[in-house]
Amino acid sequence: MKIKLKKTSNASLDVVSTTSNEGLTPRKFIFYTILICFLGDLILTGSAYTTVKNSGDLLNKVVAMMSQSQGINPKDITQEMLDPLFATLMKATQIMIAAYLGFHALCYFLFARGKKFGRFYVKSLAWLGTFGFFLFALTSLERKLFATLLVGQAFLFIFVLFNFNRILKRDHHV
Repeated sequence: MKIKLKKTSNASLDVVSTTSNEGLTPRKFIFYTILICFLGDLILTGSAYTTVKNSGDLLNKVVAMMSQSQGINPKDITQEMLDPLFATLMKATQIMIAAYLGFHALCYFLFARGKKFGRFYVKSLAWLGTFGFFLFALTSLERKLFATLLVGQAFLFIFVLFNFNRILKRDHHV
């Protein structure tokens, strides 16, 4: 941290910090915030997609249990019958992820344009992301690299929260 001494009229010296995010303009901060939030979206949706994609065995077990409860022999259900069901599940997951990313893209656009809702949504997302990603990391400790990625993303959300009001209010952006 660089410190400059500034002489004032009453011969006292005021300490002025020259590294307190002077290079981080509101415009750059908005760009970085959107980038950080979008990175969180990609981590979350990638994880959800991978989880659903790898749930084929679970789907087979659920269908077997449901068929038994209906009086159908699970051995009568062939893989050819399960494949379209799994394909439908995957397509539904893709549609939900696209809708999620589309809604967030709209919110990021509103945030970049200085709209009140966009600002509220992004700030709320950063709060929820901070806690959510830390908790998600705790449940993912067996996958060390993924848990580390989640903790890193949580710290990026903390960066957004610590700088949100200070940087955006500095130039009256809203």
